[in-house]
Amino acid sequence: MQQKPKDTQAHSMSNDLWGKALLEFFEGTGDGLIETETTHSEPEPFSMAYLFRNLEQLPKVEQVALQLAQGSILDIGCGAGAHLQILQNLQKEAWGIDTSAASIKVCQERGFHNTDCRSFATEKRTFDTLLLLMNGSGILAPITRLVGTLKQLGTLLNPGGCILLDSTDIAYLFPNKIPERKRKMNNNYYGEVSFTVRYKNKKQTMPWLYLDAKTAKQAFEEAGFEVVFPCVDGDSYLLKATIKEPAL
Repeated sequence: MQQKPKDTQAHSMSNDLWGKALLEFFEGTGDGLIETETTHSEPEPFSMAYLFRNLEQLPKVEQVALQLAQGSILDIGCGAGAHLQILQNLQKEAWGIDTSAASIKVCQERGFHNTDCRSFATEKRTFDTLLLLMNGSGILAPITRLVGTLKQLGTLLNPGGCILLDSTDIAYLFPNKIPERKRKMNNNYYGEVSFTVRYKNKKQTMPWLYLDAKTAKQAFEEAGFEVVFPCVDGDSYLLKATIKEPAL
């Protein structure tokens, strides 16, 4: 196996509040309660217990994604390994990566040894299915580089492989109709937000991306994919993208 490349996007435990709260909850030294907030939403509590759900407890879009995943599967942003556990129960072959070292430590302690602390940008292997779930579009920010990022994801696919990604249209957070200029893939896009985590009197803010289905479809098609929507559940959806076959 090739030596792992250095990953400058991976977060050490000292600067990863999300991972710190998760690890302390898993080890029983913390209550796992954090506060999250975005540019367009008020602060609200979040429990790390949510990251240990079973199949029946998942939203519909995530359930469908795990059923559709096949072949060699890479869970990008695997967190505590909830999806890995379900895939294992379904007798599917899965690997996981996460930029949070603490999250990977939890996965390893749960017995998921096919996990690594890295971003997809440094992944060298190829897979049949790439999973980006729990608003998987979030880590694809900024939107100005979205098409290029999707092309990069495409290099991780085996022939005939697919990307399964879920997201939510957050238009419901705005009282008035969103103007067309804020629906374009530029710095004004309404779904690009700052995501803030607070834990033990500390806070950490990161860029995050919510994609409406129309914009997601446009971006994937510009990146050379064919797109279908296997599941739509209210404002949330599951997108399946496969690389377009060259014309004969």
